[in-house]
Amino acid sequence: MIPLALVGDWTVRALVRILGFGLLAGVVTVLVAVVHRWYSRRRLAAGVGLLVGLSVPSAWLYVEAVTDGSLVSPTPLFHRASGAYVLGVFVAAAVASVVGRRIGDRIARDVYDIDDVNASGPAARLVRAGNLAVPVTLPDAIERLDGYEPVGEATRARLAGRTMLFPRRLAADELGDRLAERVREDFDVDHVHATVGPDGTVERFAVGTRPSGLSPRVPPGVGAVGIVADPPASVGAGDPVEIRDDRGDTTRPVATGSVRATDGDVTTVAVDADDASALDGDQYRLLVRPDGVDDARELAEHVWESDSTVTTVSVTAGSSMVGEFVGWLPGDVLLIEREEPIPFPDDSVTLQAGDSLYVLGTPSQHHRLADYDPDIDRTPPDDTPTA
Repeated sequence: MIPLALVGDWTVRALVRILGFGLLAGVVTVLVAVVHRWYSRRRLAAGVGLLVGLSVPSAWLYVEAVTDGSLVSPTPLFHRASGAYVLGVFVAAAVASVVGRRIGDRIARDVYDIDDVNASGPAARLVRAGNLAVPVTLPDAIERLDGYEPVGEATRARLAGRTMLFPRRLAADELGDRLAERVREDFDVDHVHATVGPDGTVERFAVGTRPSGLSPRVPPGVGAVGIVADPPASVGAGDPVEIRDDRGDTTRPVATGSVRATDGDVTTVAVDADDASALDGDQYRLLVRPDGVDDARELAEHVWESDSTVTTVSVTAGSSMVGEFVGWLPGDVLLIEREEPIPFPDDSVTLQAGDSLYVLGTPSQHHRLADYDPDIDRTPPDDTPTA
């Protein structure tokens, strides 16, 4: 029990410390908001400001609890009064952080002459009146890019109907590229395809994201397994290895595969699905195999790292692609499915009704291929002779 004579003094000291922590959190948030606005020309996010403000008293209280065993002596650490004190510190720090973020942002805007231009406000109208900028409004319905994972609903809601300002003297293609680049940077979207008309109207806008995790990179019939092993120092992702079991008097091979990732003594290997069940998690030894480059694996890695993706296109009777050469199509045709499939067809192969094409290309190329017009979208090969 705490003596009643100490309650008044304890309360005063606790309140003073709570106010002090609130002031400290506010000052730190002001400084961070000023630096962020000066460096990025953007306002510090509310969540980031709150996190910055709360981190300072949190670290201070943690050090006090570890070193002194109490927060406000002589109250024990695990006491209702200590809990009320910690709650008061966090409330004061949170309020001070919210206020400090706004004060810091205001200071930075006044000191460095930074102004926010609303795309629909009076400042934006003055800019447009001086032929300095053109507004670009995104459609209300955000499409999904074929061949890519969908973007989250929250991001699509933020993009729907949004108006952005761009320099007026940009051509339609340049304006589309600038729009796609800005959406990728500001909204953390992996892939964007934007088509803008000569009048600045967005004719098509689609977004997609790169699949995460290991599963999209594992081909059919193959399983990825984590095993305890001591890989050679120079082994890396994609290296072919032989997994050997050293238990007993002899060393026997268990499976062959390729390295996907390493983390200390744990190695993730891709092996045949039938061999995956033979790996029971015991200690193994990895032997790097002197195999040549696996063309299929190398192609898959290049596709994964690039902005391109593979989609399928069906050539129907009466389609504008019937009778076209493969080399004229946007993108790279990897496979033609017909009675006798043609992998990696030559540019001179003629398309027929009923063909199914597997095409590797960028979002722009896939869009042109979906609405293929021979007079517009025909892409001559690089080695086409010219008159």
